[in-house]
Amino acid sequence: YKRQGYIRRNLKGSILVVNKVDLGLFDGMSREAFARTAKVRCHPVWYSNVLFTSCVTGEGIDLILPEVVRTYREYSKRVGTSLLKKVVDRIIDFSPPPRDARVFYCTQVGTRPPQIAFSVRDPEKMPDSYVRYLEAEIRRRFGFEGVPIVMEFRPFRRKRGT
Repeated sequence: YKRQGYIRRNLKGSILVVNKVDLGLFDGMSREAFARTAKVRCHPVWYSNVLFTSCVTGEGIDLILPEVVRTYREYSKRVGTSLLKKVVDRIIDFSPPPRDARVFYCTQVGTRPPQIAFSVRDPEKMPDSYVRYLEAEIRRRFGFEGVPIVMEFRPFRRKRGT
């Protein structure tokens, strides 16, 4: 758990590698169910993909390096502002935030890890549950698998003269 917290605090990409699958450690669970359980138990890095390996049989070992490369691509991914704004607008239309936390604008302001800034009416009024919802929906539409997304909520400032 300490390593997972370290990875999350330092905003690094990660992969959960489950070794010794040749020993039948699943207790009757499917690999998908075991992967879900592993993500719950490794909560700080719940966004990580899970690989199953066996060093004895070599199963899954060849999948590790391609997954590292894919995770790095996700870590470096940039989404254009117009596409991000369009998708976030659809997400918000489907389930709007509280009125005091209205989102006016969003843009990706950085990579490694991906950072998305939201201009909102009052950042203090943005519920944690809505932040989790936004992150889950952004991941569903753009991927960002195996990497943290830094989401910043800034107060909206109307430009003078408009």
